[in-house]
Amino acid sequence: MPVSLIIRTIFIFVIDSISSHLVLYLFLFAIADSRIRWKAVGRMMLISVSLTTLAAWFLYYMVSIHILLSYALSSLVTIGLNVILITVYLKWHPLKSLTALALAAVMQVGTGAIFASIISGVSIAESAGLVKYIFWMVIVYPAVVFAICLLLTRLQLGRYMRFLLSDEKSLVFTASAALVLEIFVELLFTMKDVFQANFNFTYILSILTFLLLILCFFTYISAKGERDSKIRMQEAMLLEQRHYMENLEAIQKEMRAFRHDYKNILSGMSVYAEEGNTQEIKNALRKMEADFDYKVGENIREAGQLGNIQIPELKSLVLSKLSRMKEKQIVCNLEVFRPVTEVSMDVLDLNRCLGILLDNAIEAADIMEGSSVDLIISRQEDTVTIIVSNPWNKELALHSIWKEGYSTKGEGRGLGLPGYQRILGKYENVFPVTSWKNHIFTQEIKIMNKG
Repeated sequence: MPVSLIIRTIFIFVIDSISSHLVLYLFLFAIADSRIRWKAVGRMMLISVSLTTLAAWFLYYMVSIHILLSYALSSLVTIGLNVILITVYLKWHPLKSLTALALAAVMQVGTGAIFASIISGVSIAESAGLVKYIFWMVIVYPAVVFAICLLLTRLQLGRYMRFLLSDEKSLVFTASAALVLEIFVELLFTMKDVFQANFNFTYILSILTFLLLILCFFTYISAKGERDSKIRMQEAMLLEQRHYMENLEAIQKEMRAFRHDYKNILSGMSVYAEEGNTQEIKNALRKMEADFDYKVGENIREAGQLGNIQIPELKSLVLSKLSRMKEKQIVCNLEVFRPVTEVSMDVLDLNRCLGILLDNAIEAADIMEGSSVDLIISRQEDTVTIIVSNPWNKELALHSIWKEGYSTKGEGRGLGLPGYQRILGKYENVFPVTSWKNHIFTQEIKIMNKG
C-alpha cells in the first residue's frame, strides 16, 4: 500500500474516530438527562481517540487481524475504556456508565451506519471524495445528531430513562440488554456493504425503525418501572397512614379510659390529702404516671420510632410485621436510633433478609406465650446495624440452623435462614452475627457504608 494512501487512511480513521466519539457523547448526555460537560468531553475524547486509534492500528497493521475482527475488538476497547473514563470524569456509578454508554453506542452506530450509506461509493483516494467524506461525516453528521439530541431532550427522553439509570437492580438488566443490542447494531453496520448495492433505502429505513423501536422499548420499560416504584411507595404510605390512624385511635381510647381512672385517682387522693397521708399521694401519682406511660406513651413512642425509618420500602416491611404481631397479640419493642435514610445494600435484599428474621421471631414468640420480639435499628456514621431478638428456651443447635430443612418449630420449615445466608453472601460490606445466650436468640446485620 502506498505511503500516501496509508497516511490518508490514518487521517480518515482519526477524524472519523473524533466524529464518532463526539456523537457518542452527545447521545450519552441526552439519554442520561445530564448537562453536557464540554471540558470532561474534551479530556475523554483526547484519551479515547488516541488509545483506540493505536489499538486499531496495532490490530490491523501490526498483528494483521482481519478488518472486521479488528473493528469488533476496537469497539470493545472503546466501550471498556469509555466506561472507565465516564466513571472517573463524570463521577457516575460504573453500572450507570456502562448502561448509558451502551445505549448511546447503539444510537451512535445506528446513525453512523445511515450516514455511511448516504455517502456510499465515495472514494477517499480522490481529493474530491475526501472533501465530501469530511463534509458529511465530520460536519453534517455531528450537527444532525446534535439536533436529534436537542429534540430528545425536548421530548424528555432522559427523564423517562432516569429510572433505568438509577435503579441498581434494573441497571444489570438494562446494561446487558443494551450491550446485546449494541453488538447487533454493530453487525448491521458491518453488513452495510451487502445492502448498499440494491437495498440502500431499505437498509436505512430498517436502521431508523430499529433505533426508534429501541428508544420506545427502553422508555416503556423505564416508565413502567418508575410507575411501579411509585405505586409501591404509595402503598407504603397508605400502610403507614393506616398504622398511624390505628395508633391514634388506640391513644384516644386509652386517653378516655385514663380520664376515667384519673378522676377516680383524684377522688382517692383528695381523701389522702384530708388525712395528711402524703406517702399514699406519692404512690398514687407514681401509679398514674406508670399507667399513662404503659397505655398511652407506648403508642406515642412507637410512632416516633417509625418516623426515624425514612426508607419507604423498609418502613413498609416493618409496618406490615408490626400489624401481624398486633394481630397475634405479640409485643414488639421497637427502637430506631437516629433517622435511617439509606443503607449500602439493595433495599429489596435487605427487606427479604429482615422479613425472614422477623417471620422467624414472630413464629417463635407465637409458640412461646407471653414472649416478645425486639427490633433495634441503629445508624452510626459509617454503619447501619439491625438486631432482631426473641426469647427461646427450647433446644437449639446453632451449627444446624443454616441447613436446608432444619427447624425447631416443626416440619415444612427451615427454608428461611439458608436463603438469608445466600443473600448476604453477595455483599462484602455486610456482616451477619448470630447468638443464643441466656435463652435469647439474636440475629444481627451490620451494614458498613461502602464509601
